Amino acid sequence: MKNLIITGIPRSGTTLTTAIVDSYENTVGISEPVWQAKWSREMTDRKAYVQCLVKDFSDIRDKVVNGGSIQDRRSPAGLVNTNYYRDVDNAGPGDPRDLESISWEGMNSDFILAMKHNAHYTCVLPDLLEQTNFAVLAVIRHPVPTILSWRALNIPISRGTMPAAEQFWPEVAEIRQRTDDLLRIQVELYGLFCMRYQLLREKIQLIRYEQLIRNPALLSEYLGRNYVGGIEIKPRNWRSEHSQLEIQEVEEYIKQYCPIAFEYYPD
Repeated sequence: MKNLIITGIPRSGTTLTTAIVDSYENTVGISEPVWQAKWSREMTDRKAYVQCLVKDFSDIRDKVVNGGSIQDRRSPAGLVNTNYYRDVDNAGPGDPRDLESISWEGMNSDFILAMKHNAHYTCVLPDLLEQTNFAVLAVIRHPVPTILSWRALNIPISRGTMPAAEQFWPEVAEIRQRTDDLLRIQVELYGLFCMRYQLLREKIQLIRYEQLIRNPALLSEYLGRNYVGGIEIKPRNWRSEHSQLEIQEVEEYIKQYCPIAFEYYPD
C-alpha cells in the first residue's frame, strides 16, 4: 500500500480518520485537497476526472519526497484537523477549514500517501478501483447521528444536494426528482453511499466510525505501520443535542426509505 483513498459518508468521521492515518509512522494524510474539489465542479468528462485524480497522487508523492509544499487544512502548527465544523459560527484565525502550506523533511519513497474526499471520490469509486495503485478505506457512521448532523449544519447536503457527486453519479440527482421531502432525500442519499460500499465490499476496507474512536490503533495491521498517536478524540453526545422527536422522525424515515442501513447498524 502506497496510495490510500479515504472516503466515506459525509460527516461520518472521515476527517478524523485522515488525522489518525496521518499520525502513523511514514504516512501523510491530506484532507479534501481544494484543487480536486474544483475539478469535480468544473469537469464533465468522467474518465478525464478520474485520470486527473490518479495523476495527482503521483504528483503529490513527488512533491512530498522532494520537500515541496502542499496546501492542506491544518493548524498553523501543522496539526491535522479532526472536525471542520466545530465553532462553525465563529470563523476567523485558526478556523479548522483554513489552509496552510505544509512540507515534509526526510520522507522516503515508500511512505503512504492518503488523501480524503467524501462524495468527490465515492462518485467515481468503481473507476478508481480499476486502477491497480490504490487501496480504499471507506468510513461509515450510524445513520441517525449522521443525518442529524447534516440537518444541523449549513452545507449542501443540508439542503439535499451534493454538487461534488452529481456530475458523475446520476443516482444522486434522481433522488431529488422523485421527491421534494428533504428528510427523505437525505435518508436515501445515506442509503446510496451504503449501497455503493456494499457492492464494492470485496475491494475496499470498510470501517465504522464507532470502532475507530474506541481504538485509533485499529488500522495498524491494515496500514502496516505503527500508530504514533497524539490525536485527541472527543466523542460528542449527539442525543443531548437533538430532541427525542427529531431522533424518532429520522429513525422512522430510515426504516421506511433506507433498509440497507440495518445491514451495518441493526440497532
